[in-house]
Order: sequence, then structure tokens, then C-alpha cells
Amino acid sequence: MGPIYTGDELVDAQRRQLLDHQLEISDRYNAGWSLWTYKYVGMQGLAYVKPDSAYLSRFGAFVARKKRLGADSWGSHPARTRSLLRKAGLIDDQHTCGGCYV
Repeated sequence: MGPIYTGDELVDAQRRQLLDHQLEISDRYNAGWSLWTYKYVGMQGLAYVKPDSAYLSRFGAFVARKKRLGADSWGSHPARTRSLLRKAGLIDDQHTCGGCYV
């Protein structure tokens, strides 16, 4: 479990509140839980690498390209992903890309 953060503080505040409610329910019923990621370069982490970090100095252009292209379709806006896949000729209105979620 864990929210996907958007960079929009209003939306992200609501998602943090939702996570808080999820954790309260887990605690109430003594249910185990975990977050998929703690530190992540994408959109689901609670902590992020610094913009001037060695990691982003080396891979920042690649990370930005993945974000722009919607390469992580599980966390991308579906309409944006479909549009890019259509432009690349990977899908059309009748077909998907081998059953992937788009």
C-alpha cells in the first residue's frame, strides 16, 4: 500500500491523509502493513533523493525521460500513456500492447 504522489500539494496532502486512515485501520485490527518503497526516485516514496545528488547527476536525464514518456504506466496518467503509445505506433484504438494496462 502507499499513495502515489503527484507534486500537487493539495492532492498529496489528501493522499497522506488517506494513508494515515489506512494505518489507523491496520492498527485498530492489529493488521500488518508495509509501504512498497521508502526512498524512491519516482512518485511513491516518502523520501526523495536530493536534486543535486550523485544519483540524479548521473541518472537525472533518464528519470526525467521516463516521467515524460509515462514509462512507469502503473503510476502514469492512463490518457497520457495511451496517447504516447499511440504516437509511437505501439497501440491503436482496437488493440493494446500485448495485454499491458494502458
